[in-house]
Amino acid sequence: MLKRFKCFITFLFLVFSTFSHAFILIPTSREFLQPVLDNSGVRFGLNPAFFFSNYQDDIVSPRNSTGYVLVNPAEKIFYLHDILPPLSEVKIDYKASNFGLYVNFEHKYSIESALIKLEKLTNIPLNLAEYLTVDFPRAYDTTTPHEAFVYCFSDDIFLAIGRFKIKWGDARYPVHISDTTFQDNFTFISDVNDFRFTFHYISIIPWLTYEELYIQSNYSRGSDTRKIYSEPYKTIVAHRLDWFAESPVFSGRIGISETNLIGGKKPDLIDISPVMFLHNTWGGNYSNVTGGVDFSLVLGRQLKLYGEWSEAME
Repeated sequence: MLKRFKCFITFLFLVFSTFSHAFILIPTSREFLQPVLDNSGVRFGLNPAFFFSNYQDDIVSPRNSTGYVLVNPAEKIFYLHDILPPLSEVKIDYKASNFGLYVNFEHKYSIESALIKLEKLTNIPLNLAEYLTVDFPRAYDTTTPHEAFVYCFSDDIFLAIGRFKIKWGDARYPVHISDTTFQDNFTFISDVNDFRFTFHYISIIPWLTYEELYIQSNYSRGSDTRKIYSEPYKTIVAHRLDWFAESPVFSGRIGISETNLIGGKKPDLIDISPVMFLHNTWGGNYSNVTGGVDFSLVLGRQLKLYGEWSEAME
C-alpha cells in the first residue's frame, strides 16, 4: 500500500445565530439525538418532488443509458444525491429507555443515475413502462438502507453497531472523517467529566484496482522481504481523545485523533488497540496511518472558530 505524505490545514470562521455546546463528534443520525419513547413504530412516507437543473455538459460524462459519471468529484453537485428526496421510504423505529433500533429503506435513484434523472424534472414515475423496465431494475439505489443500526446509551456511555454516518469536527466536510457517506461500523463513546473518548471500527468493501492489487502483491522495500498482504480485507480503526472547557464568555474543545487503514489482512490487536497511537511505526506494507488535531472555540453567542490539521504518519 502506497505511503503518501498528506497535510491539510483547514480553518473555518463563521457567524451563527444558534448557540450550541454539542460539538459534532458522534454519529450524526438524528435518531441518536432524539432518544424519546413516544414515536416508536413503523412509518411509511411518500416524497414527490420536482427538479430544475442547469449544470454544464462538461461536468459529467455519459456512462450508459441510466446515468452519468462526474468528471471532477470536487464539483459542488457531487453531493447532490444526498439531498434529493426519495420517492418513498419505510422507517422502522423502536426506542426503549436505554436502547434503540432504527432502519430506513429509501426508494431513490442511485448516485450514478441521479444526474440524468434530474432531466425528467420529477421523481414521480410518469412513464410507467420505463419505470418498470429501466428505472426500477437498473437505476435505483440498491445500497439501501443507508441507516440501519441498533444502539444503547446511558449518561456516560454510547454504543452503536450498524450502518450510519460519522463526522469528526465542525467543518462542513471535515478532513479526517466526514459524513459524506454512510459507514458500516461499531462505535463506542464515553464521557468522563470534561473528557470524551471515541472509538470506531469500520468495515470497507475490499475492492482493489489492478494497480492497487499489484502493489499489495509485489511489495518491496530495498532488501526487505516481508509477508505479502493481499487478502480481501479493508478496515478502518479510528479513535480520538477530546477535552472540553466552558466559561461565561467562551466554550471550547481540543482533540487529538488517529485513523488506521488496514488493507490485505485481518486486523489484529496491534491494529485495533483503542488507545494506541502510531500504530504503524515499523513501516509495514498493510497499514496507512493518519494523525490529526482539531479544535472548536465559541466566543459569546456569535463567533465560532474551528481549525483542523491532519498528516500521514510513516
